[in-house]
Amino acid sequence: MESDIKFSVNEVEKQEGNISVTQRLLIETLLNNLHDGVRVMDRELNVIRVNQVSMKKHGLSEVPEKEKCYRIFKGRSGPCQGCPCIVSLEKGIMERSIMECNSVNGPTLNEVSSFPIVEEDGSIWGVIEIAKDITEQKTLQDKLKKEKEKYKELFDNSDNAIFIQILKEGNLSEELMEVNRMACERYGYTRDEFLAMSAMDIAIPEYHPLLKEMLSKVWSGQKVVEQLYHRKRNGEVFPVEVEIRPYDLEGSAGIIFFARDISGKFETRDALESMERLYANLFRNNHAVMLVIDPEKGDLKDANPAACRYYGYSRKEMLRLKGWDLNALSEKDQQEAMSKAKSGEQEFFQFKHRLSNGETRDVEVYTGPIEMDGKKYLYSIVHDITERILAEEAAHRLTTELLKASRKDKLTGIFNRAYFEETLMREIDKARRYQTCLSLIMFDLDNYKEINDSLGHMAGDMVLKRVAESVNTNVRKSDYLVRWGGDEFMILTPMRLPSALKLAEKLRGVIEKLDCGVTASFGTAEFSREDTIDQLTRRVDRALYQAKAKGKNTISTYEEPL
Repeated sequence: MESDIKFSVNEVEKQEGNISVTQRLLIETLLNNLHDGVRVMDRELNVIRVNQVSMKKHGLSEVPEKEKCYRIFKGRSGPCQGCPCIVSLEKGIMERSIMECNSVNGPTLNEVSSFPIVEEDGSIWGVIEIAKDITEQKTLQDKLKKEKEKYKELFDNSDNAIFIQILKEGNLSEELMEVNRMACERYGYTRDEFLAMSAMDIAIPEYHPLLKEMLSKVWSGQKVVEQLYHRKRNGEVFPVEVEIRPYDLEGSAGIIFFARDISGKFETRDALESMERLYANLFRNNHAVMLVIDPEKGDLKDANPAACRYYGYSRKEMLRLKGWDLNALSEKDQQEAMSKAKSGEQEFFQFKHRLSNGETRDVEVYTGPIEMDGKKYLYSIVHDITERILAEEAAHRLTTELLKASRKDKLTGIFNRAYFEETLMREIDKARRYQTCLSLIMFDLDNYKEINDSLGHMAGDMVLKRVAESVNTNVRKSDYLVRWGGDEFMILTPMRLPSALKLAEKLRGVIEKLDCGVTASFGTAEFSREDTIDQLTRRVDRALYQAKAKGKNTISTYEEPL
């Protein structure tokens, strides 16, 4: 991959300006130490840089010069539909979307995040794309969805009739909220007919007192099992074993009851226990980290094996912990978060969790209420997002470094011409709008060519660096110093012409005292509201020419000929 890195750096130098060796190493280190695929593209979606992960994933040994992203990685003639990079370029925002991509190992699902590379003046230079492979995560989500569908199938296809009813102040006369298919088949009512009835309408009148007694126990949080008689739509009466449990109906009190036909059939006696075993198996064998927490006391009531492996505790140790022993939040803040989850005000949270070895990890937590043995708990699914957070932080650092590198001259470390031209345009607009003063100083080095010819370009480069460093230490923070080209330099300063001439004279003396074989000639010009950029730079260039004509190592301001 060494050749790939060299190519990427050379290409970025063309697009961004010169980059120092240190900056090259920093940028390449950031790129190639990310676990996700990274691509840097210009505004036209031409690939400027690709990290090793992305190259390996797509089986590439090199990236064609100035080639479109979608041609290289998708073999397409145009941009991908829903491409987040286009949104970032158009709106200047971070965009994220889920996209199917091809790799050497076949199709993969990726969470693609794009970050605009924004200049200081707000213009967008290009975009960084980070592709996180979430194929395994999506597979797990699909599995969880199928498991949820199994629960629904279990409800609909249960051998027992199941009824759900809201409970207002212990009144069993409220209408049913839901029934399953078996209830309709066994009792002979349609679902709509059932939803206009109550639990009292199903039981024969002789058992209404027992039903009310069962209700009072359920109202206190108990699970109740009794035998009584129900009536079908055709009038037939048959014995049933009814189990009633409290049930949370989106924050409202309710009951769920299972009616087993016991008229000669007892095979379904343990159906509820079978359902509980199914839940337990799903909880224990799931790869996702799952916790059950008491929101009142903060106790961990249950933790699946995946949670024990993730946090580094045994199950026995986990059940001795409080929720805030895992969460970096204070006890008060975590109780507030659990209160929001319990009330349904908030479901998704982002926390920092502590492992048993002291390591802190960034996590996303989905938390919702669950009822077990008549008591309300919080059921949490924990997803580690540490790598995603690190990737986003690395992308931000990379954007910052690229922005800095695009503004600086490689040799001298001062601003380069491309950035200075943008700055000059902005400062001229500001001076024209607010009627502030602005002057331009241009200087070049006398006898510089003789040094290059006699001592070589390395000696010439040393002179340029020394002059730039000395001048840079003698201008104000409000002044812009730029290497205009070769041995020519520009200074943009918020001064009137007399002050700009004094600054030029000061800098002329500074360069003369360097005793490095060169002096400097200076031209100055003050901005007027009628000036364009070309007019201002042309006047200061002519002023420098006049200074040279006067004998060098001098200062001049351009005077129009009579």
